[in-house]
Amino acid sequence: MAYHYINYRQYYARFDPPSRTLTIGEEERGAILSEMTFRIRTRDLNHVERIITPADYSQVFCAHEKHLDSNGLSICFAEGPEELPFLTLRVVLSAEEAAVSVEAERDPGYLYELCGLALWGNSPETDTFAVSSCPAAKGLRCAIGPAATADCDSLFDRKTDALMTLSSSPRYHYDYDRGAYAFSVRLTEGCMSFSLRCAKRIMEKRFALRYKPMNNDTVFTRPPVGWMTWYAVRFGANEESVLANSAIQREKLAAYGANAVWVDWEWYHKNYGDYTGDFDTFHPDREKYPHGLGYVAERIKEDGFVPCIWIGASHDVRENEFLKEHPDALLIHRPSWCGDYWFDPTHPAYLNEFIPRVFRQLSEEWGYEAIKWDALPRALDYFDQYHDDFYDPSVTSEQAMRAVVKKARDTVGDKVYLLSCHGEGGRDLTLYSDFFDAARIGADIFSWENFMESGVKRLMKFYPLHNIVTYCDPDNLVVREEFNTYDQAVSRASLFALLGTPITIGDDLRELSDERISVIRRAIPPMNTHPMLLESREQEGETLLTLCAVRTRRDDYLLADVFNLTGRPVSRTLEFRELALREEQEYLVYDVWGGSFLGRIRHGISLELRPCESRVLLIRRLLGRPQLLATSRHITGGAFDLEELSWEEETRTLSGRSRTVPGEPYTVTAYDPASSSPVTLTLEPEGELTEWSISFRNAFPR
Repeated sequence: MAYHYINYRQYYARFDPPSRTLTIGEEERGAILSEMTFRIRTRDLNHVERIITPADYSQVFCAHEKHLDSNGLSICFAEGPEELPFLTLRVVLSAEEAAVSVEAERDPGYLYELCGLALWGNSPETDTFAVSSCPAAKGLRCAIGPAATADCDSLFDRKTDALMTLSSSPRYHYDYDRGAYAFSVRLTEGCMSFSLRCAKRIMEKRFALRYKPMNNDTVFTRPPVGWMTWYAVRFGANEESVLANSAIQREKLAAYGANAVWVDWEWYHKNYGDYTGDFDTFHPDREKYPHGLGYVAERIKEDGFVPCIWIGASHDVRENEFLKEHPDALLIHRPSWCGDYWFDPTHPAYLNEFIPRVFRQLSEEWGYEAIKWDALPRALDYFDQYHDDFYDPSVTSEQAMRAVVKKARDTVGDKVYLLSCHGEGGRDLTLYSDFFDAARIGADIFSWENFMESGVKRLMKFYPLHNIVTYCDPDNLVVREEFNTYDQAVSRASLFALLGTPITIGDDLRELSDERISVIRRAIPPMNTHPMLLESREQEGETLLTLCAVRTRRDDYLLADVFNLTGRPVSRTLEFRELALREEQEYLVYDVWGGSFLGRIRHGISLELRPCESRVLLIRRLLGRPQLLATSRHITGGAFDLEELSWEEETRTLSGRSRTVPGEPYTVTAYDPASSSPVTLTLEPEGELTEWSISFRNAFPR
């Protein structure tokens, strides 16, 4: 009896004679590669292309191959077409991998391709990410939706922290109709095989964390956007300034995606080290907030925003009522920028009374739905220094702090958004990633130098964790003239927007110019973007290249942010390989911030960059017919706002439906192949959804 199935350790393979397809599976997940088949392209003597498939063979034989450290299956196709009468498809399973090879005529005139579906993860559209393990990849790489670039060789399942890798430069493309990634592997005369490997606990091992997948279902279903007191008004924060900025945000930014207002640490701090007054963790400064913080939260909600608040629950600014009741819960009285009284995290009263009381007050009594917990690194340092003074010194510093954070999470539940404010090191950021929804990854970034050091460099290190285990929060988006030229403001906004990080607005909206407000509008809301490189990167050279691949049911394209990191003009040439584009394709390029069509490219593009300038390029594959280039609403050029997009060949009409802001001009830019030039349509939307169409009756492909 012929063999159709083999198994070795975790892998198995099955050939289905009726469909003549191959399945490779894994013991825990079932089928991984399914409906695998081959296609062979060749040409006859008249140079007419011929495609050979398994259906062209009248006989198929399967045979078992038993090896010392592996198990094999050979599938022999015979009595085929004259060009290729015989072909053998071989599968060899070992403990490390599943290898697939083809034995047939090796000739440059034959192009062999193995293709099928890659089944990785239970929710591939939202939780399976195509990623690249290419060591030569530079800069930052991310994607919106189930996108894949030319150098993606792996699929990562966010739910299980597992990776599947195919060798030999596979091509992935998400198939919405079939709900899976389609793959193809082109075999060359020199390499007629590829292999599959599965790996577990990828991010857990690389970043030394307790893995728990990202929760995208808090009060925020995507990274939040909203004004914050600290950067905007610092110690001038009070009830009046908060509500005034909330009102302006409602007027100028709510329709564009702003959805939060943050009351930061000034609600019980007068200045660094100045704690004179009757305020503490339980009581706001009444001079600043005469009606209380519950009132402020209600007013913020009336403006349509989520109220968010700062807390330093590891310490307090004075000997509060809890410490008076439990003086032995004090670990150390040590002055610090955020407070002088540091609690013993192992004291039962602190853990079981203080923490629940604090977080219930913030969330249930006052009504705040997002909480920023600051000074965690300082607390952990003190717990190490004064560990011998713990109520229970048998508990490690990290165990103690994790128990405290877990108690807070259990108190507020999973819908409240918890942001950990770290900023100092990877120890703090990864220690609680399974409890927090977001993490500050750097220090304050007021100045340009701060932004480069604590924003750009920290994103290079920690971005692989973003939207996999936590939102990486690079801190506030500061765009005002005090700290930025216009180009610098655009560069800050571009980086955060393409990477899909939380955007906290750090300028006083009462004073911010309309020009800078417009920069924020184009950058919000952040998309649910995920990384395409799962390892930290080091910045090289004068420019930072951030690639953002986009795949939706309507569209498939690439965004490239070319960021001049220097204070002088720089020339930059981008090759297709660096952009992860297909070498054999031709592309259209549109400058998003400049609002201009840069032309058709076949090999690469050269740019001249002003000091600290970002050029965001929208790159689309040339389709050979009229096609969309860009839309004006959002920096992503359609990923956010495009609800529908279609091309009607009979009427030669490009049409769509877009999310728009009433009264805000909305421009659609398309490409006309007849003139090799752009066509623009500008609308004055009356509603939040706008239908549009562009006729190309005289446009024919060139």
